[in-house]
Amino acid sequence: MSSILIEIITYLLGDAVASRIPNPQPPEGMFNGSLGAVSGFFGFVAVLVAIPTVLNSVGPLPLVLVLTLVVAGVASLGILAGRRAPRVTKRNLALAKFGYGASVTALIASVLALLVALARALA
Repeated sequence: MSSILIEIITYLLGDAVASRIPNPQPPEGMFNGSLGAVSGFFGFVAVLVAIPTVLNSVGPLPLVLVLTLVVAGVASLGILAGRRAPRVTKRNLALAKFGYGASVTALIASVLALLVALARALA
């Protein structure tokens, strides 16, 4: 019984103290500081998905089409975050450039793989 009372008291005290401490926002805003890292992550994921797309370009057309659509979706997120990062923050700009470049490269490679698969399917 006493442990339950101690838990309740410490919870109330912790909540009261935490509500009085100001939570400063970063100067860029809540989510804009990490746009470079987000772009780098999506660029890396786009490259990871583009590799099997290029390697399976001689495979079945529906597989290549689905993989190209996945790469296009992930790469577009990387491109958007990479283009927006230098305008709103000074953090992680190298990651933003990497993410932008990797996303564009993965998108171009997957579209070329889709064109090869279409040419094979129509020939």
